[in-house]
Amino acid sequence: MAATPILERFVAEVANNVRAKNGLQLKNILVIEPPYGQLYAEMIDELQRQFPKGREDALEAKCSHELAALNNDEDTQWTAFTKFLVQYFGFLRDVNIQNLLETYNLLSELVQYVDVYASAVLPSDIFH
Repeated sequence: MAATPILERFVAEVANNVRAKNGLQLKNILVIEPPYGQLYAEMIDELQRQFPKGREDALEAKCSHELAALNNDEDTQWTAFTKFLVQYFGFLRDVNIQNLLETYNLLSELVQYVDVYASAVLPSDIFH
C-alpha cells in the first residue's frame, strides 16, 4: 500500500476519538470548511497523489487496513465507518470552493453518508 503517513495518523486519531466517544473532538477533526490548515493541505495532497478520483476502492482498502490495525475489539465493526471516511476523504480531495454547485453536490453526498453510515457506528449520544 502507498505510504500516506498523514492520512494514517488522521485515521488513527479519528478512530481513537470514536472509541472514546469524544464528539466534540470529532467535530474539530472532521472539518469540511476551508480554509484548511497546513496538516489538512498536506493530507489533501496525499489523497490527490495516492488516491485520485476513481481510486475510491484503493482508498477504502487503505482505510480498512488502518482501522483493522487499530482495532483490538473484534466485536467492533468498522465497515460503515470506513465508507463514511472514504466519502469524507473524497470530499476533501475533490472540493473546489470556486464551483459552488459542485461543492454543494459533494457536501450533499457527504451529509447522506453521515446520515446512513456514521449513524450506524457512532453512539447516538456522542455529540452531547
